[in-house]
Amino acid sequence: MHSLQGAPKVEGIAVNVAGGGANVCLVTDADDPRIALSLLLLRLQLRRPPS
Repeated sequence: MHSLQGAPKVEGIAVNVAGGGANVCLVTDADDPRIALSLLLLRLQLRRPPS
């Protein structure tokens, strides 16, 4: 596990599991109207448990 660069404050998380993986969306908010929010997207491949 790793930290997000700049340690943004994540205020929203959404996960959608499909097709052997998971799509993860993170929304950040700096609580400063001069700084735009960020939408961070990542795709995780899910491993099947060993049989």
